[in-house]
Formats: sequence, structure tokens, C-alpha cells
Amino acid sequence: MGFFTTATAPQSLIAIDSNGILHQRAATQNESLFIENSIAEQSMQHCNDCATLGSEYQCTDYEKSIISVPIKIKNQLAGVITISHSDREHFNSCGYRLMQIFSTFLSQQLTICRLEKQLKDTK
Repeated sequence: MGFFTTATAPQSLIAIDSNGILHQRAATQNESLFIENSIAEQSMQHCNDCATLGSEYQCTDYEKSIISVPIKIKNQLAGVITISHSDREHFNSCGYRLMQIFSTFLSQQLTICRLEKQLKDTK
């Protein structure tokens, strides 16, 4: 799973591996394309079998299924969360919905943090 914020370039993201360990690394070409498409379309982008995509998507063994969802605060992009899996057709409609719910949850939590900071700053 990768998280890209508007403060970082898509080439640099925070990745969490399957063991829950954080890594800062460059986005793969495939991740970058999905992140850029999520930003451009302001909506979730996904693929069940990335190996069947055109040549501009250079699918690795780790990215056969991918979901990329924007995180918005007051209709402004705050970041993008991307999750990939090494199996084709790993995600289904429940996985897509869960990512949308998770994106909404993160947006709400970021909003709460910003409001708390504003409240502290005004005291």
C-alpha cells in the first residue's frame, strides 16, 4: 500500500509492505500512472489484471491488481492512497468499496486534525 500526499512528488511515496513495515521509496511506473490518473480524474482508478493493459503500464509481479483512491478535504486533493497485489483479480467490488470508505475515513480524520490545530492556534 502506498500513500502519496500533495506535499510529495508521486515519485516519492510512503509504502507499507505486507508485514506492516513503512518504507519511503520511489513509486513504480504503474503506481505513478494510477496516482496521476486518480488526481486527474479526481476518482478511484483500478485494474484487476494490469498485465493486460497497454505498453505504457509496465506491470511488475507485485502489481497485477491495483486500486488508487484520492483523499479529499473540502473537495481539495490531500493525497492518494494506492494498494496493489501480486495476484490477478485479487480485488472485487467489496475491496473497491472498502477503499472508498477508507479514503473517506482518512479525509475525516485529516479534517479533525486540521480543526484541532486551528483551535489550538487561536488560543
